[in-house]
Amino acid sequence: MKTERIDAGWLEEHYLLTMDDLGDRWGIDTAQLHELIAHGVLEPVGGRGGRGGSGGSGGSGRFSLETAAVAQVACRLQHDLELDAHAVGVVLELLQRVRSLEDELIRLRARLPAEPADGDAPEADVIPLKGP
Repeated sequence: MKTERIDAGWLEEHYLLTMDDLGDRWGIDTAQLHELIAHGVLEPVGGRGGRGGSGGSGGSGRFSLETAAVAQVACRLQHDLELDAHAVGVVLELLQRVRSLEDELIRLRARLPAEPADGDAPEADVIPLKGP
């Protein structure tokens, strides 16, 4: 029986990832990351030039887990669809808008009264139209 070792860790919302983390553990190309940051598609915690620098060779900035997930999607879009950084930003904005609209739809549907079962539908009020 072959035993495989798996490195696992509990990642919390406040945990910040370095460029090296994104490259080594998340499989994200750091050159793509730098391009996406330069075009404003991704932003490290604390901004592009400010706080949160890694202090090491992994580049500047640290990233939240949410940003890391967005970075994965962005890199996949760039690679699979051969999009430039600007187009990736537009697609990500559209995807976020779709998610927001889906969330809003769910909230609105939750406010509607339950639909009656088939056959139990109340008769609709009929409003007579005046003829010509």
